[in-house]
Amino acid sequence: EDSFKYSESILCEWKKQDKYDEIVKKCTNKDGKSEFILGSLTLFDGDIENAAIYFDSAAEEAAADDIRLKARSLYELSKCYIYMEQFDKAEETIARMTQLFDKKENKDYLIVLNMWLCYDVVAMPNGFSKAVSVMKETYEIARETDYNEIERVLEMLAKCYMFNAEVVKSMNTYIEALDIAKTNDNKEMIIRISSGIASESAALGNNEEA
Repeated sequence: EDSFKYSESILCEWKKQDKYDEIVKKCTNKDGKSEFILGSLTLFDGDIENAAIYFDSAAEEAAADDIRLKARSLYELSKCYIYMEQFDKAEETIARMTQLFDKKENKDYLIVLNMWLCYDVVAMPNGFSKAVSVMKETYEIARETDYNEIERVLEMLAKCYMFNAEVVKSMNTYIEALDIAKTNDNKEMIIRISSGIASESAALGNNEEA
């Protein structure tokens, strides 16, 4: 099965149904997927240190060509290090994750991981600035690879600018994202971006514009 299906909602359901032991018994293969699932279960239970061990093992055991599993495992490992305030290890793990993506066809998944990552790095020293850096790099990757929802990347960059108190850059980026969303007739993103613009305008006291 696809190990990425084990989202928090599914883990909650397993816990309610006392299925943990049953699932753990099935996780015996040393292929990265079992370790990833065990890491997810362990992290969900709040055992961050042992979750990190599982995710590190998942990254090592995954097949060489299974970039998604290796990268997702390293992403989860970096989160564990951030939770444990081992920031140097987190930085090293993020670098390991990024280095996996040396081919254009794999980079769509790096864009997704980076958009998740920007929420995590804010817990690091100079976190809001780091989030901006992550998303600026992600935007460049999205441009280079003709990512099909570049407006989503720009919306996230606008949020990062806002939380880093770079208000003018934030608003300009929101407007750029909105223009692209309208061109692409991306109704979901038009609503999201418009809401972001309204929220930022209201926070700045521009109630009429909001």
